[in-house]
Amino acid sequence: MGSHKFTASNGITFHYVVRGQGPLVIVQSVGWGPSMHLYMNSMKTLEEDFTVLYFEARGIGAALVLIG
Repeated sequence: MGSHKFTASNGITFHYVVRGQGPLVIVQSVGWGPSMHLYMNSMKTLEEDFTVLYFEARGIGAALVLIG
């Protein structure tokens, strides 16, 4: 549970948050701007019955994008 980061072998750092309890549901932020916090605020009821993994797309929120 909580906030996590991992770095892929190509150096890109991804950010995700895990909340709730039950079967896994993955919610990925879209690639055009909104961070996972938009979904975390609107999908709290899912967390009552599911383990929800909120995943930020590359270059969104705390997930980094490499230039070059």
